[in-house]
Formats: sequence, C-alpha cells, structure tokens
Amino acid sequence: MLDRSHIKALQKKWCITSCVRYCILSFHVTIYISGICPTDIRPHFHPTRNDNNGKYTRHCQAYNEIPRNIPGNVIHVEIIGNNIETLKKNSFRGVTFCTHLNLTLNSIKEIGKKAFQGLEFLRTLDLRWNKIDKIHSYSFNGLSSLASIDLRNNIIDILKPGQFQGLSRVTQFHITSNKIYTIKKNAFAGLGSLENLDLTKQEIGALEKLSFNHLPLLTKLDLRWNKIKSLPKKVFSGLTKLEKLELKSNSIQVIYSGAFNGLKSLTDLDLSDQEIDTLKSGTFDGLSALQSLKLSSGKISNIDEGAFKGLSALYHLDLSHQQLNILKPNAFKGLSTVMHLNLSHQSITTVMPHAFIELQSLLSLNLQNNNMKKLEEKMLTGLPALINLDLSNQKIHTIEQNSFLTLTNLTMLSLGNNSIEFNTTTGNRIFNGLISLQNLDLGMNMIKSLPFGIFTKLHKLTKINLSSNNITHLNGEMFFGLRNLKEINLGNNSLETLSKKIFSSLPDELPSPLNIDITNNPLFCDSGICWLRQRSKKWKEGLQCKNIQWKYMDDLCNSKPNLP
Repeated sequence: MLDRSHIKALQKKWCITSCVRYCILSFHVTIYISGICPTDIRPHFHPTRNDNNGKYTRHCQAYNEIPRNIPGNVIHVEIIGNNIETLKKNSFRGVTFCTHLNLTLNSIKEIGKKAFQGLEFLRTLDLRWNKIDKIHSYSFNGLSSLASIDLRNNIIDILKPGQFQGLSRVTQFHITSNKIYTIKKNAFAGLGSLENLDLTKQEIGALEKLSFNHLPLLTKLDLRWNKIKSLPKKVFSGLTKLEKLELKSNSIQVIYSGAFNGLKSLTDLDLSDQEIDTLKSGTFDGLSALQSLKLSSGKISNIDEGAFKGLSALYHLDLSHQQLNILKPNAFKGLSTVMHLNLSHQSITTVMPHAFIELQSLLSLNLQNNNMKKLEEKMLTGLPALINLDLSNQKIHTIEQNSFLTLTNLTMLSLGNNSIEFNTTTGNRIFNGLISLQNLDLGMNMIKSLPFGIFTKLHKLTKINLSSNNITHLNGEMFFGLRNLKEINLGNNSLETLSKKIFSSLPDELPSPLNIDITNNPLFCDSGICWLRQRSKKWKEGLQCKNIQWKYMDDLCNSKPNLP
C-alpha cells in the first residue's frame, strides 16, 4: 500500500497535486491548485476562457482554506492535495447543489461544528488521507441527503456520542486504518440508515456494552485486525438486521455468555485467529440463524459439551489450525444441520466413540494433518450422510476391521501419506460398509502386500491410488468384482511384473477403458507385460525396465526377433 509521501510524490510528478474539479450542470469547470506546476504541461489556452470542450480552467494556484468563490450551481467538487488544516463552520456556504465532495490528501486535522452546513443535496463525502483527529458534535450537521462517507487513513482515536449526528441517511461508512482504541456507548447515534460499517485495522482493545446501539439497519460489521480481548454481554445488542460479522485477527480470550444475544439475522461469523483456549457451553447462544462459523487458526484445545448449542441452522464449521488433542463424546452436540466440518491441521490423536454422533447431515469431514495413529471401530459412527472423508497426512498405521462400517454413503476416502500396513488375514474386512465408495486414496503409505478380497465389496469403485508404497506383488484376482473401475495408480512401487491374470475377473467391456499407471517400478520387461499397451497411458512415454531398453518393447510385443 502506498503511504502518504509516495502518493504526494506521484501527484507532484504528474501535476495532479491540489486540484479542485467543478462539474457545473451541462459543462465542467476545472481548477488545478498547486504550489509547483511544470510550465511545459500547462494548457495553451486562456485560463479564464471556455475552450471548445466547454471547460473553464485555472491552473497552478494554491489554497490553504476552502475557496470562497465556488460557483453555487456546481454538483461535483474535488479539492485534493492542499494544505487545508481546518474545516470551519459554514465552509461550503452557497454551494447549494453539490452532490459529491472530495477532500482527500489534504492536511485536515479538525472538522468544526456545522462545517458542511448548507450541503443539503450532498450524496458522497470523501475525507481519506488526512490528519483528522477531532470531530465535534454536530460536525456533520446539515448533510440530510448524505449516503456515503469515507474517513479512511486518518488518525481518529475515539468514537463517542454526537459525532455523527445529522447523518441519518448514510448507508456506507468507511473508517478503516485510523487509530481508534475505544468505542463509547451510543457512539453511532445518528447513523440510523447505516448498512455497512468497516472498522478494520484500528487499535480497538475493548468494546463497551451497547457499543453498536442505534444501528437498526446494519447488515455487515467488519472489526478485523484489531486488539479486542473480550466480547461482553450484549455488546452487539440492537443489531437485529446484521447478517455478517467479521472479527478475524483480534486477541479475543473470552466470549461472555450472551455476547451474541439479539443477532437473530446473523448468517456468517468469522472468529478466526484468536486467543480462545476453550469453547464453553452457551458461547454461541442467540445465533439461531447462523449458517457459517469460522474458528480457524487459534489456541482452542477443548470443546465443552453444549458449546454449539442453539446453532440450529449451521451448515459450515471451520475449526482447522487449532490445538485440539482429543475429540470427546458429544463434542458437536446440537449440530444436526452441519454439512461441512474442517478439523484439519491440529494435534488430534484420539477420537472417542460418539464424538460425531449428532452430525446426521454431515457431507464432508476433513481430518487431514493430525496425529492419529489408529482407526478404531465405532470411531466414525453417527455419520450416515457422509460423502467425503479426508484422513490423509497423519501417522495412521493400523485400521481396525469395520472401522468404516456405517459410512454407507461415502464416495471419497483419502488415507494418503500415512504409515498403513495391512494385516493379510483380517485386512479384507477393513473397507466393509463402503458400498458407495468411488475414489480410494492409499498412496504414500507402507503397504507391502494387499489382503485377498480387500476391495471385493467396493462395487462402485472407479479410482484406486496405490502409488508410492512398497508393493512387490499383487495376488490373483485382486480387483475381482470392480466392474466400474477406470483408473489404478501403482506408480512408485517395487513391482517386477504385472500379470494380466490379476485383472482377469474384470469384464472385457468395462464402462470405459481401464487405465493403469505403473511408472517408476523395477519391471522385468518381457512379453508378459505387453497387454499393458492397451491399458497404460504412460506406455508411449516409456516405463522403467531393468533388463532391456524401453525402445525395444514394441518390437518385443510385435514378436520381432531382432532384439538384443
């Protein structure tokens, strides 16, 4: 982001420093005001005469205060980059029909009482990039038509009652990047039509009770990147129309019971990147309409039973990048409508039985990048609607039989990048219950051999990833019954041969051609693998042979005798 000095330099270079633009009814009057303006870029027409484009122009003049000769019928005024320090009472007297006023990049420090008196038709007011630190009560008096006000990049440090009196029609209010450290009770009195309030990048450390009172039409409140440490009871009282609340990147340690009372229309809440260590029962009371809750990136290590009580409309919950170690029974009690749950990038080692028992509508569960070592039976019970389960990037070495027994609707299962080794005697019952599974990822594990019949009941399976393991051989009819199989990835293993008999149980006419990837295996290349020419997309690119050069394989498969 450019700072004030950079912007000033650019303006000076291009001679746009300090300009006032007057748009007068059917023609424009433009006045450029600057202490320094290179003569070689000055217009070559009389400074007080209309040119053929209907412009009345004055160049290279300087102002330390608001000009007194602004025509009364102007509708657009821009006074940019001057040295104006104070807006005094009645600064714009006589400019009756102005609808747009831009005062950016001046040195305004103070807005006096009734500074804008008489601008009854003004619709937008831009005060960005000034040095405003003082706003008096009734400073904005008389702006009865104003819809948008921009106070970004000033040095305002406190918001208190009376400062915004007279702004009853403002719907957009931007005050980001100031120095605000506190918001007093009833500070926004007078902004009864406000719909969007941006308070990001401030120094706010505390919010008082009823801080946002008198904002009955507000739909979005953004408080990201502040220093808020707690949310007291009824802090958002009165915001009955609020739909989106952004609190990301604060220092919140405590959310008091009743903090969200009254937010009956809130659908989106972002509480990411905080200092909270425990989600207590009743934390989210009052949020019956909430649909999306983001709680990622923080210090949460414990979830009390009932923490999500009352969230009867929630469908998306993000708890990634926290510090959870154990998921207790009924941890998600009350979340019967949640469809997407993200628990990735934590330290979860244990999921106790019935931890997910009330997630009846859950479609997607992300548990990747945790520290689980074993999947036990009943660990994943209570998820009848689950479609996508990600258990990749962990330390899983053992999967008990029937671990997935109740996941009858699961279509995608990722177990990649673990330490899985199958028991050849009981391993054939590991995937029992997965009658809808289509995509199975077992890549980057420690699998040496696959139990016979391990995939037998996965009739809808279309894709299997077994790459980057230690597989040395495959048993006959390993893929028996997989009539919908389209792709098998066996790359980066230790296979020396791949017999067609392994796939003999598959019908000759599959729904689509079966593609087999066996790249980066130490194959013994002879006529026994020629059948792969029709099955491997990698055939033309070349496979790795330990006995001959690949360029001779087509001749070998065509029964040509001239082979080395």
